[in-house]
Amino acid sequence: MKISVYDIKVSERLRQLNNSKVAELVESIKNIGLLQPIVVDSDNNLLAGNHRLEAFKNIGYDRIECKRVNLKELENQETEILP
Repeated sequence: MKISVYDIKVSERLRQLNNSKVAELVESIKNIGLLQPIVVDSDNNLLAGNHRLEAFKNIGYDRIECKRVNLKELENQETEILP
């Protein structure tokens, strides 16, 4: 499913954005598309994919493929810190 990048809520992250990684993703997404969707919860809170989301915003895309999950709070935190 696709979601507007403007509807995604990004809270304080455990890992900071790496601008060089975002730049790499911008080029990759432009060349081959998004290979792995971001993950959001039922309230559109971002759980995984902050760099991918930022790359989409940098490109100017307004919708991104996502997987919506309904997890308990602890599971949400685990999802965020997994690579």
